[in-house]
Amino acid sequence: MAATDKNKLNVKPLDGPVPRAGILDIEAYVPGLSAVPSGVKPIKLSSNENPLGAAPAALAAYEAEVAHLERYPDGSATALRRAIAGRYGLDADRIVCGAGSDELLSLLAHAYLGPGDEGLYTEHGFLVYRIAILSNGGTPVVAPENNLKTDVDAILAPATPCTAPAIGQQTFMLDGITLPVRANLGIYTQPISFIGLPVVAVPVPLKPLPIAVQIIAAPWKEDIALRIAQSLEDMGVVEAPRPPLNQDRR
Repeated sequence: MAATDKNKLNVKPLDGPVPRAGILDIEAYVPGLSAVPSGVKPIKLSSNENPLGAAPAALAAYEAEVAHLERYPDGSATALRRAIAGRYGLDADRIVCGAGSDELLSLLAHAYLGPGDEGLYTEHGFLVYRIAILSNGGTPVVAPENNLKTDVDAILAPATPCTAPAIGQQTFMLDGITLPVRANLGIYTQPISFIGLPVVAVPVPLKPLPIAVQIIAAPWKEDIALRIAQSLEDMGVVEAPRPPLNQDRR
């Protein structure tokens, strides 16, 4: 039998499982690198390493159980949750324990995120935030920081603005994903007043569309929002109809 040129074979790759969206966008987590002189053992505080060593009580608890490591542990951490609940007056059933913050973040993302959802974290936040969001099909959104500090206003504001759908429209597109209007529009056009900032909404005289300008002020600065609204009305940009005054004050 003559040899076959393998370059001429039309071999199709075998069909296999394909990971869901977002998985292949995850970059491997790289823990903090250390640059210290030779012979010096660094203590990584960002990894919760303790320069003083393990607490004596923790060592004693480990030594008490070291002879029973063949037993399967209590995955729900019942004893620990009950102890925390008793110490702080909490309901043990509302306490969740995990193997570090990584597991708890993954559980939260798994419970609340999916395709079409956005997970918001700060610019220099924990790398696992992005991993947890992507692994559950969500879209990571990075909030800018202010001088390496968390900007609360940037976190509380709506994550991604979207074009308002036409009246009667049932679905809208966001990042290439079709979403139902009724279930999702309130999320992506979140009224800023929900977070406690003073807001004034004044209608624009552009009939028949229900369009308004939303003026947002800093905390406790309602007067500024009202003055801006008055200025826009004086210039004819907005139109705020007023109810008739009640002249009968008896």
